[in-house]
Amino acid sequence: MCLLGGCIFVSACGLRENLADDAIPRRLTMTDNSAETGMRDCVKRATEAASKEDLDTFISYFTESQKQSIRRKAAMLFVRHTVSLELTDCHVIEEADTHATLAIKYKAVLDKDGFHVVSVLHLEKENDAWKIRREQVVSHEQIEPARDTTPRQRVACAGGRCRLVADE
Repeated sequence: MCLLGGCIFVSACGLRENLADDAIPRRLTMTDNSAETGMRDCVKRATEAASKEDLDTFISYFTESQKQSIRRKAAMLFVRHTVSLELTDCHVIEEADTHATLAIKYKAVLDKDGFHVVSVLHLEKENDAWKIRREQVVSHEQIEPARDTTPRQRVACAGGRCRLVADE
């Protein structure tokens, strides 16, 4: 499921395993790579703009070749739904001077329908800034809505008297 025709995603987190000592359990640490920081910033800001339904800012994080198509799809999505995005995992797959690939997992909520989405996000450098070129959805899974366990009641009236009764 590609929620915006290949463009909903959330912030990259730039984590890597620290394996310095075999006696210490593996743990994740932040990387200190300026290219990765630029990628994370691009994705993070685009995600924030999508969650705020700020169309112009959201579109600004895409490559020039994608802006018109993404604008139309995002505008329709923002009009039809309330959008919320949350990154749950992210890893850099490939990094070069002018392009990069990220593996991301995020939670997307459209109105009350939620999805866990795993995607490959392709970025390109344009005018010395990272921009999103494409999202390739690998898998998606609908999140089960929470069940309402509140007892239901209704009003029953007989002979001019009304009372609350539990629904069965």
